[in-house]
Amino acid sequence: MRLSASILALVLLLAVALSCNLAERLGGDDKGVMVDSLWSDVPPFPGATKTDIKLPLPMRIIFGRMMKGKLSFITFRTDKSQQEVKDFYSGNIMTGAGWTRIDDSCFRDTEDMRTGGAMCHFTKGGPKQEMIVIMVQSESSGTSIFYTRFDMTEQQRQ
Repeated sequence: MRLSASILALVLLLAVALSCNLAERLGGDDKGVMVDSLWSDVPPFPGATKTDIKLPLPMRIIFGRMMKGKLSFITFRTDKSQQEVKDFYSGNIMTGAGWTRIDDSCFRDTEDMRTGGAMCHFTKGGPKQEMIVIMVQSESSGTSIFYTRFDMTEQQRQ
């Protein structure tokens, strides 16, 4: 009898948590802004189309907590393979657009970071200190590309 009451209480608590989007609220304020178009200084992957997919909750929590700067993102989808997207962005296309690649982590795991080889980081200096993270994820019929941009200017001043 007590076991069934405990299970019922747990199910009820889970239902309330899901209905209130508790997981989203525990993630803190979602300060990420989905932009309407890819930034002009970021080369688009040829043939990719914009989607309205938000960043996965774990990534929003990590980026929101670790990167205190302003966050914006956009998501695209392509029929090309994950490796084709990685090859495009790990070459010189981003450096040609004024970005500096952080070589140790470009679409590969390092001793410090395990990403499954799905992320590449770039920085850009000047009056604004910016970082962009490009993440790729294989889907059943193609690849999703997540572009996440951080304005680190305020963080640099602290």
